[in-house]
Amino acid sequence: MIGKQKIKENCIILENSTVQTTSNIGNNVSIGSNSTILPVNICDQVVVGAGAVVTKDITKPGIYAGNPAISDPGYYLLTQCIKNEISFTALPGPSSVTNALLLSGMPPSSFLFLGFIPKKGKPKHNFLESIGKTQHTTILFETARRIENTISVINNLYPQGIDMAICREMTKIHEEVIRGSSTELMELIKLNKLTLKGEMVLVLRFPDSNKGFEIDESIMKAFLNKLPPKDAAKLLSLVTKESKREIYKQLLDL
Repeated sequence: MIGKQKIKENCIILENSTVQTTSNIGNNVSIGSNSTILPVNICDQVVVGAGAVVTKDITKPGIYAGNPAISDPGYYLLTQCIKNEISFTALPGPSSVTNALLLSGMPPSSFLFLGFIPKKGKPKHNFLESIGKTQHTTILFETARRIENTISVINNLYPQGIDMAICREMTKIHEEVIRGSSTELMELIKLNKLTLKGEMVLVLRFPDSNKGFEIDESIMKAFLNKLPPKDAAKLLSLVTKESKREIYKQLLDL
């Protein structure tokens, strides 16, 4: 919702509180989340003397009052403000990112937020593989209908399992936090013991790659004498907690 304000002249303010939703009152303008044209018009209004407030409207069904511009089209408006040298400020409010971090019970001192996971196929696989060496607590958004596939991909990439928390419906009556390894959560899904509904935030903690140990070449050769490289890599990964992909590369180099 964009409305004329006198809080600060010629300034755009990002906030989280509810504002009046009636349009066509004075210079008030209502915009949709898919707009790429209106942010320019909003900037024009500010330039000529009108103020603006951008907020998540919690009075409408299906809309939650999260921080504007965090995985949100409001970011485009901010880029236009910077381009047009229009000052803006933000009034902080609730964020599912920090809320999930606290509820997960994972280290909060260093974390990485990467927004929504790619929907499917190779982009998803490559994305989840690329973040495996980070030593930061990692926070991701995912939809309920894709969460099973996502955890399945994670298990294939990291068969030793990684620490995870699924935070769903936070601050609502059906709030739930499920903590465990990726393999444990996959098992819960298979047994229909995990509710796959509502808004979900994934919090991941990958093992410290610096704490691994080298696998003796003779041991790897012994595995290769009995198993194909792919199966040997999977078994060695389960035992050593090292990346299956990295072990597989080592086996091929022998």
